[in-house]
Amino acid sequence: MNKVDIEIGEEYYKKILSDGGYENMRDEVKPIDFQLGTLKPSDLSTMWFCHYKADKFATIAGQTHNDVLAITGIGLSGTPHLGTLSQIIKAVKLQKYGRMPVKFVLGDLDAFNGKGTSLSKTKEIGEQTRRFMLELGFIEGNGSELRDQYDELDILRTMYLCSHFMTDTDFESAEEDLHGFYVSQGKVDSTMTYRRKLSLALMVAGWYHQLLYNKKKHLLITLGIDEHKYVKFSQTVLEKMKISEMFHDKLSEASIAAMYSTLIKGFNDFPKMSKSMPNSGITLDYSADAIRNLILNGEGAYDTPMDNIIFQCISNASLFSPNQIQEAFDACTKGGKIWEEVKQEYADHVCKLSEKWKKISERH
Repeated sequence: MNKVDIEIGEEYYKKILSDGGYENMRDEVKPIDFQLGTLKPSDLSTMWFCHYKADKFATIAGQTHNDVLAITGIGLSGTPHLGTLSQIIKAVKLQKYGRMPVKFVLGDLDAFNGKGTSLSKTKEIGEQTRRFMLELGFIEGNGSELRDQYDELDILRTMYLCSHFMTDTDFESAEEDLHGFYVSQGKVDSTMTYRRKLSLALMVAGWYHQLLYNKKKHLLITLGIDEHKYVKFSQTVLEKMKISEMFHDKLSEASIAAMYSTLIKGFNDFPKMSKSMPNSGITLDYSADAIRNLILNGEGAYDTPMDNIIFQCISNASLFSPNQIQEAFDACTKGGKIWEEVKQEYADHVCKLSEKWKKISERH
């Protein structure tokens, strides 16, 4: 396996947060030190690594829910793994504990266009994911939506209008941090091709659409930290739109904030779990024995709980309450029998989630 050109580890995260740190993040992100709904700073920090102006968003969200919306989503190129599951579960927790409306995007067109997955396959996975999320507790209504891209034709129009303000330079500056690694594995095109530009333009157009036509003024985007340049791209384009005669009145008060999650390390020395890299993670169609073996025996060496692959999974990809996650953190710190018991409990949890997915797949 080729080594990624950016080491995804403690130094990577320190670099981002340091005063003279990561070139494209300098002065843009901060550690999480605010509350969102009933989620305390410590709760948020176990699920997200850092934020961009999310403290201001949280203040506004504490005053009104009418103008705010959290947006996240996933691609649909294959069976969800624990990294994908983390995005799903965080959306459920933002609703429940963050007490705010959430729009979750099922990226069927993104997988078709960006990853070359057949449209029929992406739509099949999308329908299974929709049912799975509803069973996990995602609630539609009161401002929350669970939508695919294929049927949102109005957003395609918004994408065309907003593309007037996008340049090739903007796109070329928006490569995710692990792009070089994916290229080395033959998983994506080496350059920002027309198809990849379309996928990025469609994603951010979905954000702008909420500001332009759905009466939202403040958005909170949740992504992985390796995708931070997507938010920077959206901000660059938004600033152009704000000063345009066409959109100035509608966007004068608009703001985009973000919370970035850490990358869940992959098994077998992969930099992160990814559907594009077999054997890097646990997918929901794994057998119960395979799931238990990886969770109980696959953590490898670690210095702190935040560097432990299993605790990363527990804090990001479980329906455990904030208190349970804190208990898992303490157990991982101490190690020994109590940590083994927590891993067993988490293995049982993932197996139950896996069974839910498999039953939905069989019915579909």
